[in-house]
Amino acid sequence: MKNPKHLIILSLDGLSSNDFEYIKNLKGFKSLLERGSYIENVETVYPSLTYPVHATVVTGKYPKNHGIVSNKVLDEGNLDREWYWYRKYISGDTIYDAARRDGLKTAAFLWPVAAGAKINYNLPEIWATKKYEKDALKLLLSGSKAFMIDLELRFGKLRRGIKQPFLDDFVSASVAHTIKSKRPNLMLVHFIDLDTQRHDYGVDSPEAKAALDRLDIRIQNIISALKEAYMYDDTAIIAFGDHSQIDAHIKIKPNVLFSENNLLDVDSKGLFRNYKAYFDSCDGSGYIYVKDKKSLYNVKTILEDLKNKGIIESIYSTEEAAFLGANTNCSFMIEASRGYYFSDEFHGDYLEFLPHPIGQHGYSPLKEDYNALFIASGKGIKKGVKLKKGHIINYAKTFSALLGFTLKEAEGDVIYEIIDI
Repeated sequence: MKNPKHLIILSLDGLSSNDFEYIKNLKGFKSLLERGSYIENVETVYPSLTYPVHATVVTGKYPKNHGIVSNKVLDEGNLDREWYWYRKYISGDTIYDAARRDGLKTAAFLWPVAAGAKINYNLPEIWATKKYEKDALKLLLSGSKAFMIDLELRFGKLRRGIKQPFLDDFVSASVAHTIKSKRPNLMLVHFIDLDTQRHDYGVDSPEAKAALDRLDIRIQNIISALKEAYMYDDTAIIAFGDHSQIDAHIKIKPNVLFSENNLLDVDSKGLFRNYKAYFDSCDGSGYIYVKDKKSLYNVKTILEDLKNKGIIESIYSTEEAAFLGANTNCSFMIEASRGYYFSDEFHGDYLEFLPHPIGQHGYSPLKEDYNALFIASGKGIKKGVKLKKGHIINYAKTFSALLGFTLKEAEGDVIYEIIDI
């Protein structure tokens, strides 16, 4: 039997196809490539945000079908709204649900949209967004309590809240310990350090390059833990980027324009009251909800003006957004031009110029030079195969095939070119 007994899926948030030339010679990545295959340019989903993408990875569905159409739950006027933290938001089956039904042991670390999931050892990604909330309590109520307390006692000194790179250091140590102590059949790991540095300092910044080096060390640590646990030869390791990033230096605030055109009501204290049209940011793209259908013409006129000025690249209708796999409930979806990104703020000027470029995503996966990377290595994986192109919709069926079960609702295909089972 060639199926691996263990599958470790590493989401390296923000890893781009453009990173390949640098990482291919780093020790950890090189070890993966020597025992496996890779896809050079992977098309992700729209919007290319972390939460929609990770929901696609575990369901094999487009955002319009699994229900996670943005990072944050729509809550008009609330700039501190909740994220799609919880498994309950996903429509349909996931690979970790199917694995557990099949009698397999599961573990997850900071995996998006997995709070409250039926995962044996679950350290979910969730944090306090309200002043009255506490990170620790919110986390304990959403994951595997005894497991998380044990990890905190062992490795908590590595963390500084949710600051990077310290949080990923904590996760890395926790993953290595869990491999050796729990021996899970399916492990989902989300490393965020690289994405954070690119958001803060830019795509090709020295800070981003240092984060790539740290990622490599974490991969080395995982490989070492597998060898110490005598699991290495029975394990397949997947390392992938969920999206690329693009440097942007101008923030666009469509809600400011809506307010100026009496489509959004902000009172004298600057507080949101009501709207005829509202913009919900996905950073590189965004949704527009028009409550008053009489305002559709005015909204379209504002958007066409932004497009004519080169500020936005595309305006999609509800039907076009659905065709692209995005939200079916929006009135419009818009795409920012390169160098721009969106905010749903409704104060200040509608354009804000930043002091230096910062990395952003959420853009259309069809944007030029905006692809992710996929590496598969180990048991059940062919060696030396290089695929020029791929699609992230195919991951879920491929992962389930490696583990020996079928994810019936998944829309993608098994990537047979790289698996050997």
